[in-house]
Amino acid sequence: MHRTGEQAARFACVRPAEFLTIVATILSLGSGCRGPEMTPAPFSDAPGNVLYVSHVSSGAISRMGPVTVRLTGTFAQRETDAAALAAAFSFTPRIEGSAQWVNERTLVFTPRSPLSPGSRHVGVVDMGKILPAAEDAGPLRLEFTVAPNRVVGLRGAFELVNDGDPRQVILV
Repeated sequence: MHRTGEQAARFACVRPAEFLTIVATILSLGSGCRGPEMTPAPFSDAPGNVLYVSHVSSGAISRMGPVTVRLTGTFAQRETDAAALAAAFSFTPRIEGSAQWVNERTLVFTPRSPLSPGSRHVGVVDMGKILPAAEDAGPLRLEFTVAPNRVVGLRGAFELVNDGDPRQVILV
């Protein structure tokens, strides 16, 4: 069905790529997963950590993480060896992965394989290993849940803006 210009103007013109972006946005809102939240670091088991850590990942994270630790400032003496950084992270249930600095204040741990949807994890980051000159830094506890998979149904009728051209559709 071909619509006149006036009729088509009443409907939103959506290209397939834009439609997929809209659907992905709706699905992410429906699952409650807005990406990893950054929570002020109240999970510190070592009182000295409040001087060094401003935020940690918490709440829901995606299946591939990352788990993020953000420092309060830059520190001249910080661990840079990738194996040592990864060893400073421990999780229950166990998560294999790698750790790296993404900038001078942000350390991320990325799981080697996707995490199980809906699984709950408790982690400890040994801040003393990450900041060896910080004598009062110690274990930093964090908790997160992997965002669960959810199916969201969309109902509606779509029509082609121009007959025979599937690149643009309208929701009627």
